[in-house]
Amino acid sequence: MKITLELFLSIFLYLLTPSTTLSPNLNVCPSSNQTMTMETLIQLCNDNNLSQLIQQKGLNGFLIYKNMEHIKNEYSLTWMYTCNLSYQNKEYELQIPYWLPETALKYGHLGYEIDSVALVELETKDMQLLYSSEPRFTANTDILSFLAKQYHMEQYMTLSLPENYYLGHYNTIDSIFDEWQIITDKAEIYKEIPHGSAPESWYAPGGIGIFNNIDLLYFENGNLTNISLLGNHSWISSEPEPIDGCEVSALLVEYSCDLFTLPEWEEYKKQYGETTSSTSHFWYIFLAKENNPKSYVVFLNQNYFTKEDAIHLAQSIHFTEKAF
Repeated sequence: MKITLELFLSIFLYLLTPSTTLSPNLNVCPSSNQTMTMETLIQLCNDNNLSQLIQQKGLNGFLIYKNMEHIKNEYSLTWMYTCNLSYQNKEYELQIPYWLPETALKYGHLGYEIDSVALVELETKDMQLLYSSEPRFTANTDILSFLAKQYHMEQYMTLSLPENYYLGHYNTIDSIFDEWQIITDKAEIYKEIPHGSAPESWYAPGGIGIFNNIDLLYFENGNLTNISLLGNHSWISSEPEPIDGCEVSALLVEYSCDLFTLPEWEEYKKQYGETTSSTSHFWYIFLAKENNPKSYVVFLNQNYFTKEDAIHLAQSIHFTEKAF
């Protein structure tokens, strides 16, 4: 192994650091019979116990648990320990990335230093950051509120879906929305539509989205007049149109989304020719209240639904007390 200046300094600092903090035995399974459970993690999150454990013992504070699994990634600056946890019929993964000695110092860290601690709800991929070594990221150890989260749009609204369609899986990633739930049919034929690395919400039949940024909405006299919700490779392709008959102010715009990056599209055409569209088109109806941070979007794929379908769906929505 080539000894670089960064590696030499990192090893030097590593040797000067108390062994309880930065000297985990990464090749040997923990000899302890203790098991990390959600109850253990809850206790660690109380009274700043988690930060104290990390400061005093580093990785060794977690390696006493026999259910920790070591995850290596040769192409990453950090490797990770994980373990699966269950709580009230939901499955979670505890993730503990740490810095490798070979690269840590270059990025302002020490070898084996814990980079972060996060809890991920596995079905939706929703994540709460419990600890971060980076001050620019805000950690939140209110773990009980995270565990109490529900993942279904019915908690916010009732609605009437078009015939043969239903609300499918719930998502907290893979979209321009903070959260969204797919509208699909049981056959899920949409998954066979050619696409590249585009998020599912750009080729699915549709969905209901939530976003929490009031700065993206523009009101006049309490009425929604314009929006600026944009994503990479997606754009607004029509003028905004007010929609009457909804419980809150509503605005319809058309969105277009790239289903392929340019290299993906060129590769697809080489194999299949230009046999499909590289772009999807959606009806988006935004529903919002002025000065309220939470807003909702009905979005329907124009390959499956008409403009009237989108309007009727938005007009059918009745919000619960929890919605805003």
